[in-house]
Amino acid sequence: MFGRWWRRFPGRRPFAPAPLRRRARRRARRLGGPLLVIAATLIVSLGAIAAAPATVAHADDGDLRPRLEAACARIPQARTRLDAAIARLDAPADQRGSLAWFQAAIDRAEAKGRTRVVDDLQHRLDRLTDRRAALDVRVSQLERFTARCAELGAPA
Repeated sequence: MFGRWWRRFPGRRPFAPAPLRRRARRRARRLGGPLLVIAATLIVSLGAIAAAPATVAHADDGDLRPRLEAACARIPQARTRLDAAIARLDAPADQRGSLAWFQAAIDRAEAKGRTRVVDDLQHRLDRLTDRRAALDVRVSQLERFTARCAELGAPA
């Protein structure tokens, strides 16, 4: 109908002919009504779900006791893992992966003038320092949980 003139100009295509545009508008009008109804239903149902009060299922004591004993039984393994992670981070400078090792590596890279390496190592050192602080928090949480298990008489 329009020929192939647009093939000589790469990246440019003509608009669709008028009958195709009319067909597309008709199709959109035909589908627009049902899509609007579906969207409205979805919005109303999501609003009802969000407005509904949250119900919390409470565990009875018969179900809670075995779960508590299982959690208290995992305390020694968690304590071992935490101690190993803390020991590695607090190790001397000759232990690879310790905070002191990273600081020594940063000092060596600075002496050689390797700024990108210094930046990468400093980023890792900052992350590990944050992890060390998080491990201290976890140790205190684990100690509180151990005391709670002892109060309730669960084996720890």
